[in-house]
Amino acid sequence: MPHVTAALLCDHAQIRDGLLFVLSGGITRIAVPQPEAPISFTVAGLIEVSPDERGQPAVVRFSVTSAITADLLWEATVEFTTPADDPNLFPGETTQLPFAIQVGPFHTPAPGPHDLKVSAGGDETELLTFYVLVPAPS
Repeated sequence: MPHVTAALLCDHAQIRDGLLFVLSGGITRIAVPQPEAPISFTVAGLIEVSPDERGQPAVVRFSVTSAITADLLWEATVEFTTPADDPNLFPGETTQLPFAIQVGPFHTPAPGPHDLKVSAGGDETELLTFYVLVPAPS
């Protein structure tokens, strides 16, 4: 099954000519102006598809949950199929697929730790924890 080999939270990411471009990667804290404000960011990374899996449909699921309550706050599913034959690859070479997914907007009931889970083929392959901050009133 496809495997997520790299993932990170960032302000923005895009894919051009099969390459991943990341802006402000490695986010671990997201400040919102007030409680219940909508939250959005991007998750970017690479999915590896083995030679024997090429040409088969695959599903990658992204979900955000509260790390404290485990409540599901947001989710998305991406389905893809790589070409069965790629003349640009050597025999036995894996296919690397970059991804850049806009996460949100979603609302959280409370600040604190949250998890972004990335699952390929039903198995959790990445768990990225981030913290939602609400500035104290002045």
